[in-house]
Amino acid sequence: MKTLAAPEASRRPVPKKSSRPPTIPLPDIFTSANFTLPRVGCVRYLNAKPLCHTLGDDVVYGHPTEIAQQLRDHKLDVANVPIMECLEHPTYQIVDGYGVTSRGPVYSVILVHRCPFAQIKTIALDSASKTSAALIRVLMRKMLKHPVEFLPTDAPADAHLWIGDQAMAYRKQHPDEQVLDLGAAWYQLTKLPFVFAVWAMHPKVGNRSIAQALREAAVRGMAARAEIAATPEEYHYLTKNVRFEIGLEEKRGIVCFAQHLLECGLIPALPKLHWI
Repeated sequence: MKTLAAPEASRRPVPKKSSRPPTIPLPDIFTSANFTLPRVGCVRYLNAKPLCHTLGDDVVYGHPTEIAQQLRDHKLDVANVPIMECLEHPTYQIVDGYGVTSRGPVYSVILVHRCPFAQIKTIALDSASKTSAALIRVLMRKMLKHPVEFLPTDAPADAHLWIGDQAMAYRKQHPDEQVLDLGAAWYQLTKLPFVFAVWAMHPKVGNRSIAQALREAAVRGMAARAEIAATPEEYHYLTKNVRFEIGLEEKRGIVCFAQHLLECGLIPALPKLHWI
């Protein structure tokens, strides 16, 4: 398998930041809303920054599994969590419209392998996200004719799963390593987008005003991607690899993923998701 090259368009300059003040102010999006300030959590990855860029300084940041656990324990009212969290716990209210998705290569969720792909027998998983770990199980079941053993992060293995900023850094440092882009592999298998993360509200919250505020924040954050990106490569990633809209096709992708999870025995039944 050929190594995926870094995006060619990364050589484009990042658009210059305007010295003019924005036409729409970018304060804490919740300050003008008519409800108690919610406890908001977000993953500490570049791909989530456009979603939380305008949410103020009180956002709690952490790894995906940490944020998901805090939402489950109701230490957070709303959080950007891996879609797997919602498929395993379908009582959450999912904010409609925006999340972290891809339609093809996502660049930041990869399987690095040093042996030929067809010879992979062991994979060390990145424990930071259940979604990517579940996705690689689905893909390996479809792409390989033999069973694969999945191991902890630091275990010696034929291949390693990397996600988020760590995956991007790894690709930059090891441009010649063989990689499988999970976003590309999923799209090749299903011809559907893949939804990696969504805004989910604890079932005791379910406030439509919060949902609308998060949608407005996403729109503003997407408009600020040139400010968020520190390099041309990051700007390319935020505008070409990662997508943020969740529409009908993305929801079909979620259902398809859930069906594959059920076939693999990773969930007990197809969940009914609640969108708000």
